[in-house]
Amino acid sequence: MSRLHCPHCRASVLNNPNENGFLLCPECGQRFRPRADYDDFDDEAAPRRRRSSNATTWLIVGLVGGLLALVIVCGGGVWFLARTVSRAASEVREALEAAATEERAAREKAAPVTPEELVRAYVADEAAADRKYQGKYVRLTGVVAQVGTDPDGVEFITLQTGGAGPRVECYFDSDEVDVPPAPKLQRGQQVTLTGHCAGKDGNIHIRSCELVK
Repeated sequence: MSRLHCPHCRASVLNNPNENGFLLCPECGQRFRPRADYDDFDDEAAPRRRRSSNATTWLIVGLVGGLLALVIVCGGGVWFLARTVSRAASEVREALEAAATEERAAREKAAPVTPEELVRAYVADEAAADRKYQGKYVRLTGVVAQVGTDPDGVEFITLQTGGAGPRVECYFDSDEVDVPPAPKLQRGQQVTLTGHCAGKDGNIHIRSCELVK
């Protein structure tokens, strides 16, 4: 006698209807009438279906596992990149802070010199004066001879030197964050300032000036 598939659970049911024409599934207990679309049960087909179902299950598991691994790897890469950028930013910040500290220390140790001494040194031997002063901080005390602004809008003063020769021009153009803005100075006012000697270019230029309080 042939067997049919239960339409509810696909279990094998003996094709032997009761007096009412129904089949009773021994697995799920559901009743149903035999129909042509309830194909004959193939004992060899069930293992194939189970193998196909298992293969599909493992495929889904593999895909989910691969996706999870990809998320973990990508997440780890983003974390590593963020950590690297943060470390680099921290190193740059520390380097800038160290440079600023070194610059401030050099300013505080600036050698005192008068405007007249600076002019005499450059008039006597410009190369020797550059070796002594250029690229270094100097501490100048003198009287303001002129107050002005250069074409770039940077405020500067010149200091009296008591004679002919190049002028000593002091520019308030420091890029140090803790340096106050250029003060309002007047001619005839005595000042003491520190600045970076940039050498002689027509006149003697002192850059990044800051008044000493």
